[in-house]
Amino acid sequence: SSSMLKVLETCNKVMRVLALLLVAASALEFQADDECTSEGCALSALQLRGQKVSEASDCPMDLLAGEWVMHDALGFKTVTVTLSVSPRPEVKSADGEVACTDIQAVIKYIGKESFYDITVTPLGDGKYHVKYTNHKVTPVYYHEGTYDSNTDELTEDLTHMNAQKTDTGCRQGAAHETCVLVFQRAK
Repeated sequence: SSSMLKVLETCNKVMRVLALLLVAASALEFQADDECTSEGCALSALQLRGQKVSEASDCPMDLLAGEWVMHDALGFKTVTVTLSVSPRPEVKSADGEVACTDIQAVIKYIGKESFYDITVTPLGDGKYHVKYTNHKVTPVYYHEGTYDSNTDELTEDLTHMNAQKTDTGCRQGAAHETCVLVFQRAK
């Protein structure tokens, strides 16, 4: 039973690696196609194919793992906000599958950092609802946002806390658009 479980785990890992290799090979093939001659076109093809493989995952949390950044944030040209999203832990459920659990993230801005547990819920058409919960403070709070896999854009709305409009998540009196963080993947 234990050896069978190890074999299944190994097969699962091999399948994930093969899926990633298929994405890379497919993107290179698309780049070589006469219709796609620019670097931007090839990048778009790779992102599209990567998105399809990622969305094939049973866990939408996998889409957000990585480094995210927003420059000129919160209405200031010199403020950069970073969000480091950890891959989900390989916590096994009773049936031996890796559980689709919340993922952890650290947001850093203006010399401060906060810790989030992130939950992602599919909305359809490559869009997702994202909930950023900070359990390390009292009282616990959360912000909401979105992820669009078509544009690879992640947002966090600081104008609402615990589903209530607030001025405490952003500068008081600041324009709405300066209080919605729009993250891009760090390069």
